[in-house]
Amino acid sequence: MEEFTLAKFSASVAGFNSQTLKWDTLAVNVPSPLQLNQLDESLYPKLKAFFTFTDSSLSTTNPIYLKKVAFEAETGLPEITISNNDFTFYPDSLMQGFDINVDLKVTNVGKADSDTCTAQFYLDAANAPYYTAKFKIPADTFYTVKHKINTSKIVFHNKIKAVVTMNGSEMYTFNNLGADSFYVARDSIKPDFKLTFDGKEIINGDIISNSPLIEIYLTDNSPLPLDTTRLSIVHNGKPVGFVKDSVQFSYTPYPNSKLYISWKPLFKQGKQTIEVFTKDASDIPYSSVAQKYQFFVYDKDEIEQIYNYPNPFKEETWFTFELRGSTLPDEVKIKIFTIAGRLIKEIDVPSSLMQIGLNKFYWDGRDADGDEIANGVYLYKLITKYKDKTKTKIEKLAKVK
Repeated sequence: MEEFTLAKFSASVAGFNSQTLKWDTLAVNVPSPLQLNQLDESLYPKLKAFFTFTDSSLSTTNPIYLKKVAFEAETGLPEITISNNDFTFYPDSLMQGFDINVDLKVTNVGKADSDTCTAQFYLDAANAPYYTAKFKIPADTFYTVKHKINTSKIVFHNKIKAVVTMNGSEMYTFNNLGADSFYVARDSIKPDFKLTFDGKEIINGDIISNSPLIEIYLTDNSPLPLDTTRLSIVHNGKPVGFVKDSVQFSYTPYPNSKLYISWKPLFKQGKQTIEVFTKDASDIPYSSVAQKYQFFVYDKDEIEQIYNYPNPFKEETWFTFELRGSTLPDEVKIKIFTIAGRLIKEIDVPSSLMQIGLNKFYWDGRDADGDEIANGVYLYKLITKYKDKTKTKIEKLAKVK
């Protein structure tokens, strides 16, 4: 600033009061230079300078003019900054159910250490942060905020926004916001389901024991956990609770994800219906599995529906019968006689091969000497021995060739 002959100027400074939201006059007729280090920058974040010029020289060649105004400041404020490029995701894309690691680099480019900083993370369009971290950053260094997100409930492209604030003052706040996105692949394969009664699968209409061991296996290729909230059992229209002593379950986590359930009910005689509904934790419609089983239960130990098939037969046949009740017989024999009553073949049925429900046993059509029997009508006797009783049934068969 230069002052010419017969020319005068004056300067004043005003500050914007952050409390009253008005401009306060801070100095008038200020000297050059003017020291401002006595001002509270939190109270006066903005300053204005006013200049008044008086030129009485009446000169037309060298009028008074403003040649130079300079403001010099040495600030001790921190300056916190983040950007979209400061996010790191690993892995950057993954299957639903895995955790994704999120890093955010927060830098203090100022010349002073920061006060406490707060980083708040928002997922997609959420109004509330899902994660908050507090930290301090020394001058001219950075701090990395690390955390994980579980992807069990999120799929496809997901946007993360971060907002960082600091207690106290910093130089600027416009650069305290950043955003980026990551991708989660949806679990598109429904779980595999298997149900067995006493170790075997049944079809509708089968006969089973009145106290079978029912086992349910639910396996999945996804890291999403399987638990009893993903499975329901309905027996004759009524839900079966997992708090019952007769229902047990266990879970093997990913990568061999499997839910195992065992149920030892006691059924009454008659037709029974079991419905099983399952789904995995992705909660998508095509992840559901539903199975319905209809079967029969008998209280008394009986042998019924005795046939051989085919009948008549040419070379070989199968003896079939139903075992009912809850106890397998101690012994089952099939004796084949000529129509005159001569025994030509005896078949012992191993108890290890018997089961409640349908049983069938093969006969090659040959007698005890291994010779093929002649065409004609024969009788066969099925003898079933239990501990307290013996049952005998006699039926006919025919050989035609």
